[in-house]
Amino acid sequence: MSTLVLSTLNSVVEQALTRNGNQVITAVPFPLLAKRRDASPHTPFVGVRRWNDLSELQNLAYSIDGVNAVMTVDEQCVAAAGFIRDTLGIPGQSYRNALQMTNKHLMKLALVASKEDIRVARHEVAHSVGEILTAGERMGYPLILKPVSGFGAIATYKVESKKHLRELVARGAFEQEIPEPSGRASASDGVFQGLFSNEKGGFIVEQYINVVKEFFCEMIWFGGRPIMKVVAQYSTPVLDLIGKPSGVVTLDPRSDDYATVIELSTKACTALNMTEGFAHCEVMQDAAGQWWFGEAAARPGGQEIVGLTSRLLGYDIHDVVTSLANHEQPKIDSEYKYPLLASSIPLIPPGRVLQVPSRDDVLSLDRVVDVEIKCKPGDVSIGSHHSTDAAAAFIFFEPSSLQGAMGEMEQLASSFKVDIDTAA
Repeated sequence: MSTLVLSTLNSVVEQALTRNGNQVITAVPFPLLAKRRDASPHTPFVGVRRWNDLSELQNLAYSIDGVNAVMTVDEQCVAAAGFIRDTLGIPGQSYRNALQMTNKHLMKLALVASKEDIRVARHEVAHSVGEILTAGERMGYPLILKPVSGFGAIATYKVESKKHLRELVARGAFEQEIPEPSGRASASDGVFQGLFSNEKGGFIVEQYINVVKEFFCEMIWFGGRPIMKVVAQYSTPVLDLIGKPSGVVTLDPRSDDYATVIELSTKACTALNMTEGFAHCEVMQDAAGQWWFGEAAARPGGQEIVGLTSRLLGYDIHDVVTSLANHEQPKIDSEYKYPLLASSIPLIPPGRVLQVPSRDDVLSLDRVVDVEIKCKPGDVSIGSHHSTDAAAAFIFFEPSSLQGAMGEMEQLASSFKVDIDTAA
């Protein structure tokens, strides 16, 4: 028996399973086959043209013998994994439940219908500028426009007024492709191709919330309950992160904010029929002190979040992935290794990287406990275009306090100097 892994650029799942003796077959977008085979030379790979082509996915499911588990940690692949599980009668998240955690419209409908007292922003699905204007008449401005299915604030816009909307339309903002040279979107429709690219599925027009604090709740579920829970606060609300150094800081489990975020996230995941696997939830507090549930995802958080939670709780992500693939409860200690743990993410400016600080240089800085350097000389950066790109390093540190963490994030990001040839 074997595990079918659906993946784009992330090789952690097949490497974890192979290391622990599982048989693995990995499906990746055709343009990434050569790169992924180089990264995992002992893993069999198959190519995929479109993650949302159900006929292709059905053919893929029936073409591989002996599959008893389907795993993914990629947002683009969550629904496809659910469809293949249903096709083969394999345990795990169903296609219907996967759609509720990847399609923002279906997600919000399910949360409102749950009667769980989960406050979510009002929204409508639009397919044209005229429908945006109609929604604006009902909801008022500002508005948020975003893809029905997406991540990392990609192709997400705050529209201040009718005039601002017309200005954005006039300059073609909603039709501009988001630069993504890595190829991870090469089998995905309507994510990096511009907000107006998905005419059939439309896009979300959402009530603007004046967010003053934004949090995430990172969970692992097993047996219908969360067995791991970590809450952290972003350095600034996610919509304001693009193009800026950023970071997060964990909350004390005894704090009121921690309890509120856990309660909302657990209610939401229960309403979305989450029973087993990773869950990443976004929760916000507005200027009036009201709490809002943003979104949930059936995957680990992006960027440095797995690195942060694994260091905080001392678990090995490879062992967790293997346990979940085998439908076994992961062994995770609930005791924190640090009272608080924070991260700082400096960005790579546009150009060719000439020199980066060494690991030893970063570890010598005050309060730093670990670092993952994400760039090297010769790399070419196009700068930051959404909240998950252009990271120069993930710096993990023990902050002086929750309040002090925000300034310390900025100081560490400023200290990580990347020399760039801007003429490249």
